[in-house]
Amino acid sequence: MNLTDTAHNLTADFFVGDRFKYAVDATLGNGRDALFLSTLIDDGGKVFAFDVQEQAIEESKKLFESERCLEKLEAFHAGHERMVELLSPDLRGAVSCVFFNLGWLPNSDKKCVTKKSTTLHALEQSLGFLDRSRSVLSVLCYRGHKGGTDEYLAVKEFFETELADAFDVYTDLRNDKSPVLFFAKFLKKSV
Repeated sequence: MNLTDTAHNLTADFFVGDRFKYAVDATLGNGRDALFLSTLIDDGGKVFAFDVQEQAIEESKKLFESERCLEKLEAFHAGHERMVELLSPDLRGAVSCVFFNLGWLPNSDKKCVTKKSTTLHALEQSLGFLDRSRSVLSVLCYRGHKGGTDEYLAVKEFFETELADAFDVYTDLRNDKSPVLFFAKFLKKSV
């Protein structure tokens, strides 16, 4: 089960062909989530992305250039915990998707990993940016590296506390080190 594909499919199904204006990729990495999100945004919309590694930003920009959609990406060379500081206050309540793909940048230094404290701070901030009338929050946790299980447990507690019944969990139940996807949907019912 590829949980990145699962997150993409769940998001595409949730929006069923509709477009939106803004998305956040809180962990840019290789740019695949950001590129996927860019396919769902309107002309003039943006995917705002964060990464602490310059390599991730440069490779993602190349990917967006190759797909002829660089204008849809605004990348910050900063940790996701700086979301409130770097995103415009106008975006509060206006973002339709926030994606986190925790762990490390593929094919890079595995000592540079996301951390429980900064991830929790970013998750809290992301709730203020999400459009609660219709949006998704996707967090993919990896438990196989040092600190990964602690980060996963903190994310699990965050979802259970802050989002109660608004989320689903996807994983391989037979393997306690397999990745875990937390996927929350916000949809205000029409009256």
